[in-house]
Formats: sequence, C-alpha cells, structure tokens
Amino acid sequence: EMTLAFLLIIATAAAHAVRKPSVENMAAIKQCVVVTAALLLAVAFADAKKYNTSGGPLTDGSKLNVHIVSHTHDDVGWLKSVDNYFLGRHTDIQRAGVQYILDSVIPELKANADRKFIYVEIAFFMRWWREQEDAMRHDVSELVKAGQLEFINGGWCMHDEAATHYEAMIDQMSLGHQFLLKNFGVKPRIGWQIDPFGHSAATARTFAQMGFDAFYFGRIDYDDKATRERTQEMEVVWRSSASLGEESDILAGLLYNGYGPPPGFCFDVSCGDDPINDDPLLMEYDVPARVEAFVKWAAQAAKAYATPNLMVTMGSDFQYENAHMWYKNLDKLIHYLNQDGRVNAFYSTPSIYTDAVHATDHVWTVKTDDYFPYADCPYCYWTGYFTSRPAVKGYVRSRNNYLQTCRQITAIAGPQSAAARAAVEMLERAMGVAQHHDAVSGTEKQHVADDYARRLAEGSALCERVMDTSIAHMVGGAVRTFQQCPEANVTVCAATQHNDAVAAVLYNPLAQARWEYVRLPVSGDAARRVLDAQLQPVDAQLVPVAPEAQWRRRAADDSLYARASEAASHELVFKAHVPALGYATYFVQKQQQGQQQQGQETADRFLRAKASGHSAPRAGAAGSSVALDNGIVRLTFDGTSGLLSSMANKHSGVEAKLSQTWRYYKSSTGNNVNSTQSSGAYIFRPNGTAHYALPDATAAPQVIRRVINGSVVQEVHQSFAPSVSQVVRLYEGAPYAEFEWTVGPIPVESDKQGKEYIALFSSDIASAGVWETDANGLDMQRRVRNHRDAWKLNVTQPVSGNYVPVNAAISLADASRTLTVLTDRSQGGASLNDGQLELMAHRRLLHDDARGVGEPLNETDTGIVGKGEGLVITGRYLVFLQTPAKAARLQRPFAVRLAHPSLPLFTALTTDAKTYADRHQTSASFGGAAGGLPPNVHLLTLERIGEAPNQLLVRLAHIYQADEDAEYGLPVQVDLAQLLAAFHPSTAVEMNMSYNQGLGDMKRLKWKTKSAAAAAARTPERLPLGADMKVTINPMDIRTFIVHIES
Repeated sequence: EMTLAFLLIIATAAAHAVRKPSVENMAAIKQCVVVTAALLLAVAFADAKKYNTSGGPLTDGSKLNVHIVSHTHDDVGWLKSVDNYFLGRHTDIQRAGVQYILDSVIPELKANADRKFIYVEIAFFMRWWREQEDAMRHDVSELVKAGQLEFINGGWCMHDEAATHYEAMIDQMSLGHQFLLKNFGVKPRIGWQIDPFGHSAATARTFAQMGFDAFYFGRIDYDDKATRERTQEMEVVWRSSASLGEESDILAGLLYNGYGPPPGFCFDVSCGDDPINDDPLLMEYDVPARVEAFVKWAAQAAKAYATPNLMVTMGSDFQYENAHMWYKNLDKLIHYLNQDGRVNAFYSTPSIYTDAVHATDHVWTVKTDDYFPYADCPYCYWTGYFTSRPAVKGYVRSRNNYLQTCRQITAIAGPQSAAARAAVEMLERAMGVAQHHDAVSGTEKQHVADDYARRLAEGSALCERVMDTSIAHMVGGAVRTFQQCPEANVTVCAATQHNDAVAAVLYNPLAQARWEYVRLPVSGDAARRVLDAQLQPVDAQLVPVAPEAQWRRRAADDSLYARASEAASHELVFKAHVPALGYATYFVQKQQQGQQQQGQETADRFLRAKASGHSAPRAGAAGSSVALDNGIVRLTFDGTSGLLSSMANKHSGVEAKLSQTWRYYKSSTGNNVNSTQSSGAYIFRPNGTAHYALPDATAAPQVIRRVINGSVVQEVHQSFAPSVSQVVRLYEGAPYAEFEWTVGPIPVESDKQGKEYIALFSSDIASAGVWETDANGLDMQRRVRNHRDAWKLNVTQPVSGNYVPVNAAISLADASRTLTVLTDRSQGGASLNDGQLELMAHRRLLHDDARGVGEPLNETDTGIVGKGEGLVITGRYLVFLQTPAKAARLQRPFAVRLAHPSLPLFTALTTDAKTYADRHQTSASFGGAAGGLPPNVHLLTLERIGEAPNQLLVRLAHIYQADEDAEYGLPVQVDLAQLLAAFHPSTAVEMNMSYNQGLGDMKRLKWKTKSAAAAAARTPERLPLGADMKVTINPMDIRTFIVHIES
C-alpha cells in the first residue's frame, strides 16, 4: 500500500512535468522511471523472501542432517555474581544480562513456529519466571508444549564434575527438575554439560538413573578429541559403573566445535561476524559464499561422527540478548542451505538429534573410564582447579551435610511452617548454585567466591534456627531452643566456654549407630566431668589447643583473635555413642579446682609449644622414636626428623614403611621455552617436575613439637614451617590415623613465586604405577601413571598430566597391603612414584592462566586479591592401612562418616544433670526397631516434600562396588516400613533419581553396543519394591522412593 501511494505521487509529478515540459522536468521524469522500476523490483523480491525453515531429519541417509541448535550458556556466577548476571549489572566486568536473553527469545519463537531454543540453568529461569505476568507464562507454556522451547539438563546449574560430591550433584539436579515438573510438567531427558572441564563417571551414571538418554559435552583432552575425530568415536556408549552394568549406559557425545557456532556464523551482538546478505540489490551479496563455507565446514565436521547427523550449536556464553539478530540470520541460513540441496538443515534440539542418531541403529563402542584430566594444549592441564579455593570446597562439603541434617531434623519434628520450609529451601538453592562449574571448582573471581559463601552462610543461619527449635521440640521439657557453635572450627564456642554446665545433644544424620569423637572448646584447664544420657561417667580428656588454632582464629576473624577472653585454651575430647538417625545427650560439668580430669593420663614428651609454634624439643629427645598405639593402629615417628616412619594395622597384621611430609611445587609463570602457559585457577603447571622443601622451613630438623598420650586420644603435634603444621591423632578404638593439617599463609612476597603445597605420603607398597580415586564419592576409578585408555599419551607434563580429582578417597595397593587416604573436601591428587600418594592442599599464585577469569588465584585474609596475608586453610585426612580384601570395609563407611559428622547442639544446664534427664527425652532413634540400615547402605535423603505434609522423599545408596568386599559388596535387603516406623508409612512408590517420574514410567533408549563389550557387562537384576515395602539394593545402586506417611 505504501508503494502504491508512492507511485501515485510519482505519477502526479510526471503528469505535471508533461504539461509543463522543460529540461528539469524531463530529468525528473527519468528519475521517476528509475525509482519506480527499483520499487517494483524490491516489492517482487520482498514477496519472494519468505524463508522456508520447516523440516526435520531424513532417515534414508541420503543427506547429512544438520541440526541447528539455538542455545545460550549462562554461568550462574563466574566473573559476576549470579544475581548480577541475571540483572545485567556491572557491564564494566562483562556485558551479560540473562533476563534480557529470555525476554528476547520468547517473541522470536512466537514469530516462527519452526524456530527452537534450548535452556539449561533453572537458577536463572526461576528468577525470570517469577517476574512474568500470566499472559507471558501462558505463551511460554505453549512454546514448551509445542517443543519450541525445550529444557535440557534442567539442573539448578550446570554442575562441576571434579569437585562436586554425588549427593550435592543429585540435589541440584532434582531442584531444577522439580521446578520444571511443577510449572510445565516436563521431564528433561538429555544431559548438557558443555562447559565443565572434564567429565566424571558419576555424572554419567546419575544422568542415566534420572532417565536421560544422552549426555553431550564440549570439552575433552585435545589429544583425545583428535583421536576420536580420526576413529569416528566422538560419540560412544558410556558404561559408567561396572557394578550397574548396562543400566548405567548412556550415549556420550562430544560437540565438534566446543559449544560455539561454526567460524564465521556467530550472529550475536557480541560477535564480529557479518550477517547474511541475501539482497542482490545491496553491495556484498554473499549467499553463495556463505552456503559454500557452511557446507564445507559441515562436511569436514561430519567425518568425525558415525551417523549422518551433525549437531551445530548456534550460541555461546550469555548470547541471544538480541535474539532477532540470531533468528533472522538462521532463517536465511536454513533456507539457502536447503535450496542448495547438499545438506538437510533444520531447527533442532539435542532431543531431536538423539532420536535421529538412535534411529540409525548404529552399534557403538563402549567407554568405561572417565574424561579426566582435561588439557587444551600439551602444556595446559586443567588440574589446578581440583584444589583451587580450598576454603570454598571445604565449606561446600560441610554445607551438604548441614542441609541433609536440616532436612532430616525438620522431617522428624513434624510438619513445618512456611517460614521453616523457606529456610530449608534457601540453603537448597544456595547449595544448588554452589555446585556450578565456576563455583565449587574455585575458578570464579574473588568477589563471586565471596557471594557463594555468603549465600551458604545465610541459608545455614536460617536452617540453624529451625534445627535449634526442632530439636527442642523433640527433647521436650522446659528447653525452648538450643544453640550451635558454627565457629568451633576455630575453637570458639560460647556455649561450652561460658557455661560451667551444659547439655550437649548430638544428632546423628546416618542411619547406623556410631561412635563419635567429640571435641568441645573450653576455657581454662579446670577438670570437666562428662556423663552420658543414662548419667554414667564417660572418659574425657583435656587437650591444650595447639598454637595453630590461634592462627586459624586470626585468619578467620581478627576480632576473634583480639578478644582473648573468647579464645578457648583447651579442647575437651570424649567418645560418644549416638543412635541411628537420632540423638543422644551428654552432660559436661566443670569440676571444682583441684579435681583431676577423668581419663586424662596425659604426658607431654616435648616442651609446650610457644605462640610461634617453633619451640625446640627437649634435650635428649632427639634420636628417640615416638610411637602412638591405640591397640588397632600403631604409628612410629623417626626420632631425628620427627616424621612418620611406619604404620601398622595390628588387627590385620599388616605393616608398611610410611613417611608423610609437606612439599611444594613452584608455579610456572609461563616464561620457559616450551610454553608461555602459567599456573592459574584452572591450570596446574609446575615449573619443572621437582617439588621442594617448604620455603620457610625451620632450620631445626625435628618437626615434632608435642606428644600427648591419653585414654581418649593420642596426638603428635608437628610444625614443618610457619606455613605448615599438623596434628596426627589416634583415637581410642579408631582403625585410622587422623591428620589435621593447617596450611598458610603461603609466603610469596619475598621471592615473588607462586606455590602449590602438597601432602606427600611415601610407602614401600609396590603399586606398579597404578592407583585409584573416587568418582564424586561413588565408584573407584583405576588410574595408571602416564597412560590413557583411549589414546597413546604424549607425556609433556609428567606431574600435572597425572593429577586427577580426589573427591573423597585415593588409594594404592600391592598384593598384601592397601594404603587409603580419605579427604574432607575435593583436592587434586596423583601417584607419581610407586608407593607414593600426593594430595594438593592449597595454592597461592601470582599469575592468571588466561582462561577467562582474569585474576591470579591469590586469596588473602582481606578478601582483596593480593592484598594482605594469604589464607590459612585447615583440613583433615583419615589414613588407613589394610589388606586389599578388607580395605573397602574401612574406606567406604568412614568416607560417609567423614562427610556426615554428628551435629552438636547445646543448652546451658540450670539444674543438675539428673533433674534435666528426668524432665527431658535425652536420647531417641528414628531409624527403626532394627537400629537403622545395614552397614553397606547409606540414607542419602530423608525429607518432607510437596505441599501436603504426609510425603517423604527417601533415597538409599549401596556404598560398595560389586565384589569389592566378600560380605558387603553384595545385594542387601532393606525394610522401608521398619526403617521409617516412627513415621507410620502406609505406601511407597519408587521414582527415578530426581523423582520427577515413577521408575516404571521411565522409558530410556537402548543403545546397541559392540558384542565384546556387551558380553563383558555385568548387569545385575534390579528387583522392584515389594508390596511389603522391602527392597533389595544392588552394589553401587541408588534407589529413590516417595513414601506416604500417616504422621
């Protein structure tokens, strides 16, 4: 209509010129003719430009199917906090606003029914969704129903795969899946881990048990990728658990181009690629050239895959803020590619792609190892992040236990208020965000790490209040609330330091009764009496607080250090018995002056350490070996050096020469001839293969500063340098040695040299280059030095190239002995020599590794990068020596106990212990008449779910691998009705792992595998839940139930 109007104007002007001819008027007529012709051509051309974007995969193999997948990858924190990424604030750091991405995409999907888009991070989508009006929510729901908007992965975040524990991994995925089920009724079926820096078998097997058909990623080792391109094994069937066999099978696929678009085809506002010009009237018309370039690239990429399907990711980090730019050009690309006819291009999703690949009936190679470590060049191993930000890693691990405990206590206490449910939810969401691959990984900027910690602290504080009142409700009587001691890790606890008598309630989150070694900070060396719930005396021991605790206080909070009156001088140590899934009360009473500490029997073999921690041993002590012996474990320390020299398990009759010390690697600054790569938050690259004696080591060769012998605990206090000290302990009745280490501040000021500190265990065990590490707390992974199963390794980095993630355990063995070290947080570890295990505990670096974070990993006590003293980190190792046949029965249950300590809560006694005991319920177990679960089953989850208060979510995990132990590595039966008797269960339904569908409703694709691999599979029969609520759980299996209860 506008064109016709314009033509009428031109015709009128032409008529006027004819009536009054002149040179000027005749020229105007010529111009009118030219303009009119151009307008007519433009109209005709515009009518022809209706792009055909319909289509789907061909099944006859006649053409390559090009699956165009529109996506954005949105980090829930990295350079900016999760909230600032959502809002788009702080563009000076990075231009990224997730709310605008979703605002922009939805109208573009509505404009063309062929267009599709996938979204992953529900932590962001939830924020956006709750802001939308009903009309927009309706539009989005319709797009989801139509398959135009598809949720892939569907977790709260895209979790890290090296530093996450499997419990937290499952929780964050379930959190997202429940949001999607509640709001859209959808159940994701594809894993999408495109950015994590290596991939774990635990992720693959949990995805399989959530009902996923496939699992796609963007990063594997550069050499592994090159090999797979040549052999067309970019996609394989990943049999991620030998114990589960084919039940753990999932298609694992590597994307060809990372997760970005092909070169020259990025149509985002953040990209510099040209749009497609399909207007022949404009200069630089380029359709033929663009089609040719794309087809050529696609043909090359397709050679790496075994089926005629190619997934092409169109998008990248925080892209699609202007979705119109993307879709306008993708419409053109699809239209002209199909006009050309050499490929079949269409809008697609990973689900459509997976179905198309499955329809080819291809027979797949089976993979059984994992994708660690990851390197993107010969000198660029991403193994530093296994340890980066150890304080964050430790806090995240401890908050997982805190969350599980909070869920349990609130479930047991009964239906909760909306405020109480919101408190649990806040910690759940904080934990969900913390599993992100730039959160617990330690690869975020410092201010973002602070934000993650703040969220966890705020969620914990809310849960703390809920648990304090819930426990009071269980205990009954006059107590209205209890008090916890969140600063007990720096030996500060007001409840035990400022009261002469307290009742300590210990809650056990495990479904097995346990012995717990309790350490309570107290002020002064006055004797304390400890009574159990039956008012029987309990052996207790006063242990002087080591000087290292003073350092920890100062590192944690200068005000704590300054307030000397709040600093505990001693710890009261006693052994407590706590029932399964229940609590026990212990009474601690300060005795009158002059009374002796019951069970003390303490002898100091060396001078008491001064504040600096560097007093010398007594004269004559050198040369005399030191031994700790609790009747089960014997440790011997060399009399000259003070280092551990041997370990024996007296029950099993095995002994090993075993030394343990602390060393460090000098971090590469990237200034050598081989590479300019430096060590950084992601990458571990030592400056050579040697590790060194600590830079600030004391000149005295003797590292022992104190030896304490008592009836409850024996301790050797060692000081290696001002930056490293540790306490080695044997508790009464414990089959392990505990190493509590304190590392930091790492000195970098004088030599301007970054450093990476390791704990080094050296034994005479003939391990033949083999060791094992856990996959996120689940199956153990076999490691071979300087070897990869999938390709011949070019050894360029003999240290960092052998580092792998250690989430819970690392071990090595020979025919008669197994040495196992359990960790309280994720770390990097390796065995670089036979009989040796090393674990990296702390890192402080002065250079960025050029992988995007843009700042060195230089954590300080000020919270400002490079300003102030370096962080002080404290952690624990549990060390076991056992025969190979029985090693798992120490490793498996104690790894669970280390991850799930009992929770102490306190109230000041206003009466004597007997009166309190008469008026309160001092112990209770909610774990059934049988006393809880069998020793090889872990109660992974117990929480109330849904709007109604009569539903419990229960997860049970078999913690042993098949045949890992002759007695415990076998299927085991659990009686749910008996376990949950306190709740009066009526019925139970088995669900998939993220409980968004009944197990019987979960239909997964079956993948054909090569006969040799399939024949070797050990797939145990999975017996269903019986009508009597009894279930048989196979080794390494995790079973999930919704249980309806009466109360």
